[in-house]
Amino acid sequence: MKVNLSAQNEPQQFLALTARSFGVQTERNHFRIPPQVGNGEMRQFYFFPGFTLTYLNFRLLKPLEFIRIPVDFPRRNERVSDHPNSGKTMDGTNASSDISV
Repeated sequence: MKVNLSAQNEPQQFLALTARSFGVQTERNHFRIPPQVGNGEMRQFYFFPGFTLTYLNFRLLKPLEFIRIPVDFPRRNERVSDHPNSGKTMDGTNASSDISV
């Protein structure tokens, strides 16, 4: 399974983008891994601007690879949503659809 991520301005955006990659939404700064993919959670704690703790505790049914889209993207006249991998879940389907493994 692969998750395509890009640099974000706020830690909350990173958490929300990661959750969407799993086909779920964040709730109170965390999300749970769906049972079709594994079990566990990802959580963020925001102490003060510039200091965030990201807690990952999960087991997945398949290996996971985070792929970082370069910081220089988007370029002029491009939007992140125009990137071919933007909005895709780990299995390559659209983020709004269910995850299948």
